[in-house]
Amino acid sequence: MGNQFDMPLFQAIDSNGNPLSGGKLYSYRVGTSALKPLYTDREATIVATNPVILDANGQAEIYGIGYSKLILKDADDTEIWTVEKASGSGLSIGDYVLPQWYGAEGDGSTDDTAALQSAIAAAAGGVLLIPKTASFYLISSSADHTKIIEIPDNTTVIIEGEIRQKVADTKTAIILTNNDWTNGNTNIHIFGRGGIIDCNNRNVGSSAFSPAVALRRVTECSVRRLLVRDSAGPGINIERPGGRLIISGNLIDGDPADSGTPTGCDGSITIQDSITPGPSQIVISDNISRYTMEGIGCNAANDVANSGELIITGNSINNVSTGNGITIAGFTNFIISNNFIKTVRNSGIGVRYYDDGLGGAASNMQNGVIDGNFITDAGATAGAGQDAHGIKLGRSTSVDDGYLVVSNNKILNSGNATAGGDGIRLSINTHHISLNGNIIHGSQENGINLAGTSGNEIEFISIGGGVISNSQKNGINLLNADFISIGGAIQLINNGLAEIASHTYGARIQDCDTLLINGILATDNQGTKTQTHGLSFHGTNTNISTIGNQLIGNKTAGSRGWDSISSGRWENNNGTDGYEDFTAASGNLSLIFPTRIDSTSNAVDATLGSGEFYGQIKMIMMTEASNSSTVSVTNHETSDPEVFTFAQVDDTLVLMWTGTEWITIANSGVAT
Repeated sequence: MGNQFDMPLFQAIDSNGNPLSGGKLYSYRVGTSALKPLYTDREATIVATNPVILDANGQAEIYGIGYSKLILKDADDTEIWTVEKASGSGLSIGDYVLPQWYGAEGDGSTDDTAALQSAIAAAAGGVLLIPKTASFYLISSSADHTKIIEIPDNTTVIIEGEIRQKVADTKTAIILTNNDWTNGNTNIHIFGRGGIIDCNNRNVGSSAFSPAVALRRVTECSVRRLLVRDSAGPGINIERPGGRLIISGNLIDGDPADSGTPTGCDGSITIQDSITPGPSQIVISDNISRYTMEGIGCNAANDVANSGELIITGNSINNVSTGNGITIAGFTNFIISNNFIKTVRNSGIGVRYYDDGLGGAASNMQNGVIDGNFITDAGATAGAGQDAHGIKLGRSTSVDDGYLVVSNNKILNSGNATAGGDGIRLSINTHHISLNGNIIHGSQENGINLAGTSGNEIEFISIGGGVISNSQKNGINLLNADFISIGGAIQLINNGLAEIASHTYGARIQDCDTLLINGILATDNQGTKTQTHGLSFHGTNTNISTIGNQLIGNKTAGSRGWDSISSGRWENNNGTDGYEDFTAASGNLSLIFPTRIDSTSNAVDATLGSGEFYGQIKMIMMTEASNSSTVSVTNHETSDPEVFTFAQVDDTLVLMWTGTEWITIANSGVAT
């Protein structure tokens, strides 16, 4: 809306104080000789003559937009005065350029491409305002990747109306871009005030990758509050940004007809690579994405050292058809928080932390937080062999990914029966990661899966707090994982629901080293298989400490596989079968678990070696007494060795290691 000059009417007088009858008022853009329109109505829809001819009273009803340079002359073109920067009464917020000044109609039938291109050239260094009309601004493309509005340095584009590509076009268009892709631009801002960009590229197919908004090598840039429909590429694509970048409050819609299937938008928002110096901060916040091919993707792999800080927060991503909800590659110092991600179809992951993805080179990624996200139905229609996880970290053997916090996320229904799928999956060469306070329910395979390999172990992981429930396989699965802590009141409930493995468990541990399991509740794991334990150990495990856990109400025993553990501690666990059943004729007793001697088949002649730590307790009990049996205790307080004889059922010996020797603290029926 325009502002009136000198309300209620503009009036001019001559040097004698008389009305300037027939006077001429010229209007120019500030600082230039380019004519700028004035208007005869408050809505600024009727353009006045330039110059405006004053009536017999030296008056005219005139409205302007923003600032203007005004020159007043008499009827003989003699200049009376010049005002370099004048505005109408009321608030003025800048020197706008309107596409209507260059012939744009915005009527939905006139091709406004040339007018928009002229308008942005004229607005260089200022503001291009594309006002709302009763219809829309029609643009056309005769070749793929045609650039429509090319924004120069220090320029803002405000879109109130709708820009729409011709439905009949068979070539893609980039509606908004910067004008120097080689050297880049600075201080470019795109702001929607109800503005709509409709590329109509549902008819083009996938032959050409053309984002609706494509900015390359820009610094100090923002894109806010746009509605983007049906682009042939991502809705918004930023390639090799620098400085600060903000993408906020946009809606990317790949299915404006609500057909339930994406008809456009290859992706929602993508950030590709970085320049030197790279972006100091990238913020992607409060955007809505629906029915796009991929979600939000950020790749700095070509220049990780300059990747800067990345913040992705408060976005809603709904129905991604072929990719991931959020993918990042090569960034250090990042936060992904409070996003809502729903229904990631096909080969899809809710949040993917990707070390060599999106076509970039392999790179180390460290120092990140993934917190407070709500992820549901990731990989809902993935096929066999495809990824289908709520969150997946790490990928390749050539990188070093770590120092991450993954906390307080709610992850529901990851994967499907064909593809499988975990709530949270850590791949090889990930380390120093905290997985705390997550709620994971209904995963097709494991709630949390640490899937290392021999030589590429997963290391230094803390899993604490939270709840893992209704996983079809295991609540927690550890394979080739070293220096792991599980505890802090984490609950493993009702896992192992499906017939997808020979056995299912609350937690499954295989070939791990240095593991602390402390303060977990594993209960009601009632899988359909014959063995569903709270804890289960397989392969060869060393330095395993299991202290103060509640393993109750599970289908079979609370725990199994203790014979796979070569060293560690076993204390104060409730509801377990943490015993070593010794039936061999000879051999070494476990230092970790109580021993039950069964001499049904033969007499037992066993040896107990030196203890591992001060205060270690060892209990030995005869449970079947067909044959008298002996245990030789190394470094006993009375002799080295001291030989104890077990002859009757319930003969029991309890020892404690002082650091240098075993001492007897209880003896019931055992002879020396």
